[in-house]
Amino acid sequence: MSIAIYVCGQIASGKTTISEQLSKELNLPLFKVDDIRKSFNNDKDVWKELITELKVNQSYIFESTGLSKRMEQLIINDIKLNRSFFIIKLICSKEKALERAKNRNVTFPKWEYSFTLEESIEWVDNEIKKLDADIEINTDNTESRDVVQSIIQRLKDQKLI
Repeated sequence: MSIAIYVCGQIASGKTTISEQLSKELNLPLFKVDDIRKSFNNDKDVWKELITELKVNQSYIFESTGLSKRMEQLIINDIKLNRSFFIIKLICSKEKALERAKNRNVTFPKWEYSFTLEESIEWVDNEIKKLDADIEINTDNTESRDVVQSIIQRLKDQKLI
């Protein structure tokens, strides 16, 4: 059985940490939207290339906020290929997201509009509430290994892995 696992959520909710650990635990390739953006400078053709690449991968993990129409295109592709998909929504408080983001030594991608970090977190927080997911986990006070184990258990319970 092939599966696409989507790790989505708030800025600084642990998406990268969780998706990297899941990738290692499940031995699945990981595609991170930030890496894709960096390597292709937002070239729209990269998404066509990604869909082509994902057609040959039986199973994979995809990490992003989950608010992109492009993720919908990937899910449509999964459906066409009769691939199961599982959406994980990681949430955290706006305060925790801001604290974590400020503690990072990274720059955030330039958005089409100029938002502050606080405004970006607020916007994502409002939008992420609309995302339907198979599992939602609050990462405010949860260790990443516990999050990963609960996701793996849910995947096993649903006989997806």
